[in-house]
Amino acid sequence: MAENVKALALRLLDRFDEHISAPQLLFRYVEGSDSQRVFGEAEGQTKFTGFYGAAFLGVVEIVAAVLKMKEWDINVGDCFGNTALAWAAERRNEAVVKMLLEQEEVNLD
Repeated sequence: MAENVKALALRLLDRFDEHISAPQLLFRYVEGSDSQRVFGEAEGQTKFTGFYGAAFLGVVEIVAAVLKMKEWDINVGDCFGNTALAWAAERRNEAVVKMLLEQEEVNLD
């Protein structure tokens, strides 16, 4: 991934949890499930950061860049209580899961 593309993507992910695309991505994923009720109760407060979005989508280069920045706590849960590791595992993004498991500070609980 080109450095200018990576820089642009990181800028996009800043304050992602406040952007309309975060709840839309989550709502689309949980639509028709029991999680939809929890999502509705969150009233737009998804706590789904750009870091979670990158892990959710499996964008390895962006996850690596975010980890280097150390600006997001990788163990904090979103409105469902899921961490970036949980989302990456749920979505079967193996490379991201492996990268997160290699982090010293990752909490497996």
